Order: sequence, then structure tokens, then C-alpha cells
Amino acid sequence: MAAPTATPIQPQAITPPEQPPPEPDFGPARPSAADIMRRAQRDIAAIDKQLRKEYPTQDVVPPPDSVQARLTRGINAAHDAVGPKWYEGARMVELSQPDSKTRVYKITTALGTYCFSQYEDGRKAYTNCPR
Repeated sequence: MAAPTATPIQPQAITPPEQPPPEPDFGPARPSAADIMRRAQRDIAAIDKQLRKEYPTQDVVPPPDSVQARLTRGINAAHDAVGPKWYEGARMVELSQPDSKTRVYKITTALGTYCFSQYEDGRKAYTNCPR
């Protein structure tokens, strides 16, 4: 018996599709970090303008005896207790009474402290300050 012989299959011609496949849609491009920051700053500016229009005279005022106010007073008192350094300007404090005709100023420099008096008639005097 003879073996059946298979007839070879003829290849078919492949035709390309008439239209290319559609491009995949990934949606809109994601914004960059710089774009996000600009948008956030613009939104914050709009909110700030709106709040300033609604509350024009309300400023943030800390209470008079807050921790921050006490710290500021303490630092200023410590600064005043120490004389100025060689690179700082002189400090002048008026010691005379408001209704006095003689003006007395206490001048503190890096080299020392002295008083300057200016009398009503125009005379000037430099003296040691009273303690």
C-alpha cells in the first residue's frame, strides 16, 4: 500500500489593513511639577486677594502678653543693658524733663558713657552722667 501523499498548501497573500490601527489614547499629558506649583501659587494669590477684600482692616496682632512679646521685650532689655560694640553706632537717650528748658542726653558709645547738656541760652556741656 502506498502512503498517501499530502499536497502542500499554497501560501496566501497577506494584504495590509486599509487603515492603520488607531493610536492608543493615554489621556491628556500630566502637568509638570513647575506647572502644579504655578497653579497653586495663582490659586493662593486669588484666595489672598479675596480675603483682603472681605477683611480689609483686620491685621494679625499678637496679644500684648504673649510668649513672643515677652521674649522680644527680654531680648531688647538685654541688648540695652550692654553697651554698643565698636562697630555699632552710639545710643542716645534723653534724660531731661519735658517742661525743662535744659536738654540732657545720655550718650553711650563703645568707649564709654557721658552726658551732653544743652542749656536754654545755647551753652553746651559734656559731663559724667548721674547714676
